[in-house]
Amino acid sequence: MMASPSIDTRNEAYRSLGDVTDKQRAVLDALRVGPMSDRALAKRLGWPINRVVPRRHELVEAGLVRAAYRDTDGETGRPCVVWEVVRS
Repeated sequence: MMASPSIDTRNEAYRSLGDVTDKQRAVLDALRVGPMSDRALAKRLGWPINRVVPRRHELVEAGLVRAAYRDTDGETGRPCVVWEVVRS
């Protein structure tokens, strides 16, 4: 039985990621829901912020994630960057 095109596309995209770690993949999956800040990523994943930031940074360096826009953090009132997955 052939998988649906959306499943095939997703599987092909995952295979193309190569050496992406499980934690990096979790960050990517969270960002596929929509753009969000590091703090929002941490909350969504249930991780401490110091686990999220390095994984997100690695994904930026790999060209898989980019800054979407600047915003104000709703909790702290401080400026933050909202991140998004780079669409190919």
